[in-house]
Amino acid sequence: MKTVNSLLFLLFNLFFLKEKVGMNFGEFLREKNILSQEQIEGLTAEIGMNQANKMRDILLERNLVSEEVIYAAWAEYRNIPYIDLHSTIFDLRALEMITSEFASRHVLIPFSFFPGEISVAFADPDINIIRWLRQKTHSNILVHIATKTQILESIEVQYGAIALRATSGKIDLSQYRPEILKSSEIADTKPIVDIANGIILDALKHRASDIHLEPREDYLQIRFRIDGMLYEKVRLARALILPLTARYKIMASLNIAEQRKPQDGRIQYTIGERRIDIRMSVVPTIHGEKIVLRILEKSGVNLDIRRMYFSKQIYHRIEKLITAPHGAFFVTGPTGSGKTTTLYSILNYINSIEKNIITIEDPVEYRLPLINQIQVNPAIGLDFSTILRSILRQDPDVILVGEIRDLETAKIATGAALTGHLVLSTLHTNNAIDAVLRLVEIGVESFMVAPSIIGILAQRLLRKICPKCKERYIANVEEMSYFGLPPTGPEIKLYRGKGCPACMGTGYSGRIAVHELVVVTNEIRDLISRNAAIDDIAKAAYKIGYKSMRFDGLKKVMRGIITLSEVLRATTAQEDILGA
Repeated sequence: MKTVNSLLFLLFNLFFLKEKVGMNFGEFLREKNILSQEQIEGLTAEIGMNQANKMRDILLERNLVSEEVIYAAWAEYRNIPYIDLHSTIFDLRALEMITSEFASRHVLIPFSFFPGEISVAFADPDINIIRWLRQKTHSNILVHIATKTQILESIEVQYGAIALRATSGKIDLSQYRPEILKSSEIADTKPIVDIANGIILDALKHRASDIHLEPREDYLQIRFRIDGMLYEKVRLARALILPLTARYKIMASLNIAEQRKPQDGRIQYTIGERRIDIRMSVVPTIHGEKIVLRILEKSGVNLDIRRMYFSKQIYHRIEKLITAPHGAFFVTGPTGSGKTTTLYSILNYINSIEKNIITIEDPVEYRLPLINQIQVNPAIGLDFSTILRSILRQDPDVILVGEIRDLETAKIATGAALTGHLVLSTLHTNNAIDAVLRLVEIGVESFMVAPSIIGILAQRLLRKICPKCKERYIANVEEMSYFGLPPTGPEIKLYRGKGCPACMGTGYSGRIAVHELVVVTNEIRDLISRNAAIDDIAKAAYKIGYKSMRFDGLKKVMRGIITLSEVLRATTAQEDILGA
């Protein structure tokens, strides 16, 4: 195998950078049906016949061809193998042969190692760099081509993991007994502190909302949740499970000796002038304690209701509902759908010196001026219902209840809405129409629910298209059908992300909510009081302009904010479609 690869390397040196005989790059792209004759003639007139590199760069810069297609064609044209790094397993021995600084400077990354040979992916192979690498590593360099985006992304991910593993690898824990490993004696040492801090800093760098530290049978798995999706970051030695768990427990002021029961805590983390709150949850598993750190980054949170991508119709209706003198307004959706952020933006909008606004929260996530915020503490009997009874004697204008969790809280909240208070809260339902009957299901009498509710907003968070690698494309027949358009209808242009270092190759960066709003009218109140079927309530809502979350999502697809695939993934089909 080694002899064959060495022969390939010698042949590569003989033919390196030799294009297809008698064919320039433009002609090659036309032959592959990647560009039309008209496009080739236009580019040739602009840059000349034999400017292959420049033609490739122009095609990428103008988004005329996707990065994967152009680099695959470029590799074939240069007689060099193309590799997709997203599906490549990297060999640590290869990565250790070339520094991350050198790899970044020359846009290359080693990915495979065989004694005397290293496989390296280049965005633009340079014979001088290849010769230098051969001398430096004393190995033959087997050249491949990959996209620039994938190479830069892989450099960040792979070398970042090496740095974390290198730090952890310097720690010899074999001499310590288990009771010492889970004590502050080890947890407070500099190497463990550095690893614990390094994991948090790396998560912040990648905009992660959650860090998962998961003990496995043979290793400690670290995963980040970025834009709602979990990605594996690194695997560390199993010996680090106890000291890292102890370290995070110390940071969150938890009992480091308790390993049998779940624990919850908070970490106040400071980077320069940035203050970051981290909510910590620990649960025992068969391989050790699993930790989830939820990052509450206040500095980047938008609490301006006017900048939350509400459609004009929904925004104007919400504006009327939240300025009403009394009634209950609910925001509904699954955990992590942005309900709390929406409620805070509403409070921020209606907040004024003339209003007495009181909140009951578990926990208090953001501190707002002029607002009286109360933290729930069940350990001393300070639960939602107890606090809610007390604040009704505090002359409130607006009450925010973090969540309706039980019948007692639901009854007090609906009663408050009927006696001259604006009540804001959350419910866990799949859509706004289901939430209309949720309080009845909890046990509140329908004659109290019907007159108290003024509106329900349901939402989901979807990943936004990365603005740095956003590209436009023509929708296919199946995609057109989701917009109610026939196969022979006019072309529509949609958007997607190609993947770049800024978005870790995913094509997505950040999240945005899609919404649906039910305004409770007298007709709907009458249906609720008569315990009507959900279908009847839905028909009444449609009559006054209700549209589903999928409808709102499709509108945002047309605006180039999110992809159609994201909308289909996160929402369910409804009878209404865009333009209905």
